[in-house]
Amino acid sequence: MRDWHFFKGCLVLVFISLLSPSLLYGGWILKDGEGTTTFISKGKIKHTEGDETDSYLVIDYNVDRINLVDGSQQIYATGTLAEYCGYMRKITEAFSQMEGAFGDSEENAAEMVEVVAAGQENIAGLKAEKYQVIVDGELYEEVWLTMNSGLMSELGNSASHQQFMECLDAGGDPVESSKAYRELSLKGWELRSISYDFGEKEYNSDTVSIAEENIDDSEFAPPAGFKKLELEEMFMAGTE
Repeated sequence: MRDWHFFKGCLVLVFISLLSPSLLYGGWILKDGEGTTTFISKGKIKHTEGDETDSYLVIDYNVDRINLVDGSQQIYATGTLAEYCGYMRKITEAFSQMEGAFGDSEENAAEMVEVVAAGQENIAGLKAEKYQVIVDGELYEEVWLTMNSGLMSELGNSASHQQFMECLDAGGDPVESSKAYRELSLKGWELRSISYDFGEKEYNSDTVSIAEENIDDSEFAPPAGFKKLELEEMFMAGTE
């Protein structure tokens, strides 16, 4: 979904707390129109961006850890979800300070955020609930979420997932930090998102294929031979 889509949309990740994990795990593979692929199995999520299959992110809710893999440099960084959230919060705060310096913070603040149910559709073979996000009376975003029990059960640890999502929301975009938007993000897994800026439509995500199949644990493991770093080292390198 919009600004945080990479981290929480199609990586991003949502959970229905009333569902309990299945004892018999399988796996799900989702692809969007840009070639981005998401693997979900046994409480683990792997997210690749477009054709960059050698660079990806892996979240493991079983042990509350995250791995960032950079294939171009043959390195990967690992750390806890709390550490990752801490670094992301610092980045968000830095951008907010920059916006404030240019006088943009008040202009971008949302006065009212409403979420309205807008029917159902079938996307790539799964039933999806459609929602409209209304900001200050204007259509801001349309979101399609699936509540498929098989897919949702593969997300695993509900408490870890919810804490991670709440951490990413903290201090972010005023719309996505709102109570209504946070509650929406926890309803189901995002299959499609369209944002609207001055009437212009922009696809943030659009799932085109979904396959349910067994996924080997090796899919989520760091590549052999890659140099291991701590999260702090990778974030520091990115700011130099």
